[in-house]
Amino acid sequence: MALIENIEKKIKLALLSVLIVSVSCVAICIACFVICTNMVTREHENIYVLNGDIPFLAQRTEAVANFEVEARAHINLFHQYFFNLPPDETYIKWSLGKAMYLADRSALRQRKAMEEKGFYSELLASSAVMSITCDSIIINDETREF
Repeated sequence: MALIENIEKKIKLALLSVLIVSVSCVAICIACFVICTNMVTREHENIYVLNGDIPFLAQRTEAVANFEVEARAHINLFHQYFFNLPPDETYIKWSLGKAMYLADRSALRQRKAMEEKGFYSELLASSAVMSITCDSIIINDETREF
């Protein structure tokens, strides 16, 4: 009888130790998952900008915060493509094509009006270089007009 009680106690002890180890392993796995998820979330907030081989840390912000800066750069780039024109027909076509991707239909209407008036052919005939410099861009946030 004593032998049977001793085996039962050993089985209960072994079962208890297996349960404790199993619960501990599950708890450690859950803790690791939570910690790793938090680390990945924090890393997604950081952006690294490379200058040659040197990384610089930049902070991620909402799109609304950068709207005015991005809009000014977009408008400036459009004007560079649309108005900085040398007397080269293939470059003018390429540059106007790039400008049309940055604008709405009003720019297309302006381009067609300039073509009808012979602006581009006069530019080619006179061998003049046309360029524009944007000194100030005023953006209306409500209507998104500039």
